[in-house]
Amino acid sequence: MKIGILLCGNRDLDSDELSTLTTLKLDLCSRMPEFITHLSWLESLDNNIQTGINHLLKLGLEHIIILPVMLVMSASKKEKIEEIMGSFFVNYNPNNIKLELASITEVDSNILLAAEKSILEAESTAINAVSRDQSTLILIGEGSDEPRINANAYKMCRMIWEGMGFAWGEACYLEDASPNLRSSLRRVSQIGYKRAIIFPYFLYGGSYFSMIHEEIKIKREGPIDIDYIIAKPINAYREVVNSLERRIKEIIRHNGNMNCMECGYREQVLEDAIEKSENEKHDHLPH
Repeated sequence: MKIGILLCGNRDLDSDELSTLTTLKLDLCSRMPEFITHLSWLESLDNNIQTGINHLLKLGLEHIIILPVMLVMSASKKEKIEEIMGSFFVNYNPNNIKLELASITEVDSNILLAAEKSILEAESTAINAVSRDQSTLILIGEGSDEPRINANAYKMCRMIWEGMGFAWGEACYLEDASPNLRSSLRRVSQIGYKRAIIFPYFLYGGSYFSMIHEEIKIKREGPIDIDYIIAKPINAYREVVNSLERRIKEIIRHNGNMNCMECGYREQVLEDAIEKSENEKHDHLPH
C-alpha cells in the first residue's frame, strides 16, 4: 500500500514557521524515503489540509497520515482537522482509501532531549561560569485558554528543572494565561540566583522571539545583576525529526502506547535520575 505523510502546520504566512517546517519535511523525507511527504496548513487559502489530501490522492496513494507538526494543539484545531477528514469520507466516498490522524508531540522523550541540547548550547555561550545550583530555568509556553495545554508547558518545565538540576524552575506564558514572562522575570530577580536560562518551548521563534528579547532587555537595565541567557527553539535538533518518525511508525504498526513520560518508572531521559526506594514496586507492564 502506498503511504503519504501530510505534515500539518498552523499558518503558511508565518515565514519562520514555513522555514522550520520545510526543513523538517526535507529531513523526514531523507529519513523515510519510502513515503511521499507533503506540507499543508490549517490556515491557508491555497495549500490547506483538503488540498493536501487531494494532492496526495492524485499521486495514487491509498493511505494518508495527517501529522500535526505542533508541540500543542487546541481542541478547536483538532476538531477542524477531524471535520475535514469527516467531510472527505462523506463527499468523496473513497474506496480502499485510509485516512488517519497521528498524535501530537506533547511530553515526549525526544522533545526533552532536544530541550536539553538547546539549554546546554545556551549555557556554553556564557562568559562566566555559573553552576546549575545557582541558576533558574524559565520555560516559556505560548499560552492558551485550555488548561491542558498550559499544563503541558509546566510538566516540561518540571521535568527539565529536576532532570538537569536547576535550583529553581518557572513556567510562564506569552499570552492568554498566567503567569506572563514579565512577572516570572520579576519573581526570579527577587529570589537571588545568579543566572536565568530562558527556554522558549516552541518549535520556532518568529515574532515570539522579539517579544522575549524586549522583556529581557528591560530586566537587564534594572538594578539587579542577573545573567540572562536565551536558548533556541528546538527546531534545530534531530530529536524533533525522531519524534515525528516515531509517531508515523505508531500509526503504521498500530502500536501507539500510552504516554509514560509522567510515570515515576519511565525511561530516565535527562541527567539526574530520581532515586526509588527498594520497596517501591510498579503495577503496570513495560511499554
